[in-house]
Amino acid sequence: MDVSAPTARVNGQQLAQQVGKKVRLVCKNESIDGTLMRVTAADGAAVTVQLTGSGSYATAYLEFEGIVENSSTVREIEHTNFGDTFDMTAYDELCQLSNGEHRNLFI
Repeated sequence: MDVSAPTARVNGQQLAQQVGKKVRLVCKNESIDGTLMRVTAADGAAVTVQLTGSGSYATAYLEFEGIVENSSTVREIEHTNFGDTFDMTAYDELCQLSNGEHRNLFI
């Protein structure tokens, strides 16, 4: 496993600090319109994901690896379907810990 350039796990609020960088965003699919998916991030923030159009967006919860375009938009590189149930509250707490004062505990 290459840990030389770890990818930050973020919630919606943290996108603004990651513009231009690669991140991982777990979210709930709210709607798809062409190549845009409107999602809800773990902290409840509304985010738009620019889709590549490849693969299936078959579950309610997904993880996107992508580049942050602005404080509310991520451009997809790839995604993983996470199923139809997921504890977003726990994931939001993980995002806060891994990007806060305890960030040195995370790769």
